[in-house]
Amino acid sequence: LNVNSDLYGEMDEYIINGGFPKALEFPELSARRLYTSEIIKEIFVKDVRKRKEIRNVMAYERVQAFVINNFSSIISVSNIVEELEKNNIKIKAATVRQYINYLNKAKIIYECNRFDLKSKKSLNREQKYYLADLSLYYAVNTDNRLNYGPSLENLVYLYFISNGYKVSVGKIGKLECD
Repeated sequence: LNVNSDLYGEMDEYIINGGFPKALEFPELSARRLYTSEIIKEIFVKDVRKRKEIRNVMAYERVQAFVINNFSSIISVSNIVEELEKNNIKIKAATVRQYINYLNKAKIIYECNRFDLKSKKSLNREQKYYLADLSLYYAVNTDNRLNYGPSLENLVYLYFISNGYKVSVGKIGKLECD
């Protein structure tokens, strides 16, 4: 352990910059973000939107932004549909599920399944989604304040699945259990 190292600063840098190795070659944060956002755009456009021939691009982009902005949170497809309808975007729940599935298959997000299958909430398909890389969030948002709760939860999730663990989420009363 290097006594002179700033572990907290290094952790903050990792959360914001993510794990794209090439991004570290850029000295300024703005350049790293630009690089990461361009990679993200390429993934979203080439690997998802064009390959899957998405017709309602605006709806897809809204679903994508919603899932990314709410990483490490319980997300309900029905809530996404309601929110889009409030903004005059008509979409079926099956289409939202399909868009989320595309993001999952492109390895942009990981779905964490619920284990309390007896509850009514499981009928709503409430799930948690974790980002494959936290820079996906920080590169596309202007608010750069670190929110350690969801960021650390996301990192712990990635650590566990990369080591072969199966992770699920549920609620016991008002408490959440991952």
